[in-house]
Amino acid sequence: MKDFNITEMEALTLVGQGQQVTPSGTYPFDEVVKGIRIKSFQTIAVTEPMSTAGILGVAFACSPPPPQSASNLADVKIINLKEITLPTGETLKIGDDISSYFGMNYYFAEGTRPIPEFLEGTLELFADDFFKLAWVQNPVSELNLVFTIRVQLESGLEFSLTDEILNIR
Repeated sequence: MKDFNITEMEALTLVGQGQQVTPSGTYPFDEVVKGIRIKSFQTIAVTEPMSTAGILGVAFACSPPPPQSASNLADVKIINLKEITLPTGETLKIGDDISSYFGMNYYFAEGTRPIPEFLEGTLELFADDFFKLAWVQNPVSELNLVFTIRVQLESGLEFSLTDEILNIR
């Protein structure tokens, strides 16, 4: 049963085991990520406990399934908002899709994968899901990135987390 509709998503700048830091600070590229999570949702169904037709007085170790979004995660795109030249000489222009420079995974999972590979088509969303987006290559010198994270659901609903800052070295 689908339990909720997402009404708002948020992005956080995080280091270590989830410590939130100021986005304007500069951090080693392999120690800082953008965390993405569901900020608020509207409940659309309540899962009723299953009937306990069985032996009276016996408890079963079954827990209800976690609340699940009515719409799966379909895509995550990262759109550049500030022109910047990489140490390789490549220029990232305003409006460029820079998603290929980032990897994605669940926050507490090891490493990241390319965004399309992580999503594998679409991904079921649960109320407590927490994802990370990380710059995948050593920038060699300091980069000051400003971008929009577009989170698109299978239903077509899109959340634009704009003016996100990631300063890395």
